[in-house]
Amino acid sequence: MLNRSVNKGVKIFVFFMVLMVPFVSFAADKQHDKGPGYKYNEAESLIFGLSHMDNVDFGHTLKYSFERKGVFGDDFKDRIEMDVSKGEGENNKSVAFHFFSGKHRRPYPPFGFVSANPLLTLYFNKDAWDLARKIKAKGTANFLRNRVVDGISKVKKVETVECSYDGKKHAAKKISFRPFFGNESSHHLVHYALTEYQITISETIPGGVCEITSVVPQHVGGVPDHIAKKIKSAGMIQLGAEIDKVNTLKDVKAPLLTETLKFVGVSKTALAKNAK
Repeated sequence: MLNRSVNKGVKIFVFFMVLMVPFVSFAADKQHDKGPGYKYNEAESLIFGLSHMDNVDFGHTLKYSFERKGVFGDDFKDRIEMDVSKGEGENNKSVAFHFFSGKHRRPYPPFGFVSANPLLTLYFNKDAWDLARKIKAKGTANFLRNRVVDGISKVKKVETVECSYDGKKHAAKKISFRPFFGNESSHHLVHYALTEYQITISETIPGGVCEITSVVPQHVGGVPDHIAKKIKSAGMIQLGAEIDKVNTLKDVKAPLLTETLKFVGVSKTALAKNAK
């Protein structure tokens, strides 16, 4: 049993490392994809170009709340915490995650040499992994992750907003996009093809991330029978069950699924407190 447990842990660690590397490298190389003269648009600059972690001190923990609700079930509220410590090198910051708890816990490995907030990477990898499990198609996670990065590159307008922290209003930018809409493979995603992400970033908030929201709206008229049959015949059991639920709904205006992550605040880690 011990060997099986160890092997399982190693597989999980390797899987998430494989899942994260393409997203990080793709974002880092984005400026070079379209030639040496390519420049980030405003949305890319806010997500990939800022050093979000510069205003976070060693020995502090960033705290976020999370809520998931919708017609598909498994509604839950949880938390995400990022412990920031000093890594090798004078200014290197290392981040350890406590990503959900209980049955929802995600065993992500620590990040070293962080500049941008790694929570952005993990949030989209979470969605890519969850959808890939439902679709059961080889390479789906990479496909979904790349669509997110590409979707950010196509954002033409960023909204100016405010977010609250420590009793004050902070200037912020909200980025909205639908990464899967209109794609050739969107029929495999069924209702998820219309998923909209909203990311709110503020340079004066510790860690930069104010809020991340994803909303899955309903298709008017439900899912066509020929698509439902194709999904069920392909063995996409979870998606098939969701389609059955969606097609029985009378309120077509209510979102099928909403997930909201919000920045809560900062505290000293246990190690930092004990050092005093």
